[in-house]
Amino acid sequence: MSNLHLAMLGVFVIISPFLMFGVWVFVAYRYLDRIESILSNSRMVAVNREIYSHAGLLGKVMRLGSISAMLSMKYFSVRKGLLDSNDVSKAPVDLQRLLVRLWTVQILLIALIVLFFVWIEYLR
Repeated sequence: MSNLHLAMLGVFVIISPFLMFGVWVFVAYRYLDRIESILSNSRMVAVNREIYSHAGLLGKVMRLGSISAMLSMKYFSVRKGLLDSNDVSKAPVDLQRLLVRLWTVQILLIALIVLFFVWIEYLR
């Protein structure tokens, strides 16, 4: 692999978190009020709304990220009392899938960045 290919791959890896953050901002701006109104009986959603409500747009992204994390571990969150099982069953499936997919892509992106820099530093 030439240095040009490596540089292009590096630029993509470095820019991708900013693009992902833009997606998080868009989804938070568009869907956060809807998902929080559906999950209004859930303890963690209420606590996060109280904590991050004064943080502006970044607070909305934080609240959406925590909801996404809880929905990706739905049964664990319900068992521990973080989410209400009735609220989760009322939530639209397409919205749940969107949030879980965003969380999964975010985790995979972080792993990709770590692997890229490990590869550059130690394996190349």
